[in-house]
Amino acid sequence: MRASPRRLISTHEMIALLFFIGAATTACGTQDKQAPLGQAVATGTTAQEVAAAGLRQVDVGQGNVTVEATWVAPVHLQEMPQDPIRDYSPDRFVLIHVKLDTHSVDLGSYDLPRLAALSGRDGRPREAEAWLGIEESSHHREGVLVFAGMSNGEWEPRERSAQLAFGELAGVSERVLRWQF
Repeated sequence: MRASPRRLISTHEMIALLFFIGAATTACGTQDKQAPLGQAVATGTTAQEVAAAGLRQVDVGQGNVTVEATWVAPVHLQEMPQDPIRDYSPDRFVLIHVKLDTHSVDLGSYDLPRLAALSGRDGRPREAEAWLGIEESSHHREGVLVFAGMSNGEWEPRERSAQLAFGELAGVSERVLRWQF
C-alpha cells in the first residue's frame, strides 16, 4: 500500500489562519498571552525565505502590543525601504527590522533604542545606537534598530544566537525574541 503524500499548508492558508487567530485573540481580549519564542510568520515569497530561515520572530499581543522583529539578511534588505538605512551599512552594523502594532496603547511615547537591548551567547546586553523610523504613529510603529560593533553577517558565526529584549513596553516588564544561527 502506498502512503499518501503529506500536504503542506500554502502561504495563503497560513496568512488566513494567522489572521483568524489574531482576530480571535483580539476579540476575546487575551492580553497576556505570548506566542512561543521563535514563531515565524510568512507573508510572501521572499518573506517565506526569511521565515523559513527563522529570521522573523513575533511576540503576539502581550500587553495588547504585537512585536515583530526580523534579523536583517540580504533577502530582507531587498524588501526594505533604503532611505531610512542609507547611513547605516549592513556591512558595519547589526540591523533589526521592528514592527509594533496595537489598538490600545500610545506607541509614540516609547523611546525604543533605550528600551531595546541585544545580546549574544555571552549574555552581555548591547544598547541600540539608533531607531530609524519607517512608519511612526501612535498605534503602528515600524523601523530599524541599529546596533554598532559588528554587522549581522559578523554576528551570526561569532555569537551563533541573538536575543532582543524590550523592557517596560506597554506594561510588560520584558519581551524577548530569540534567533539561532
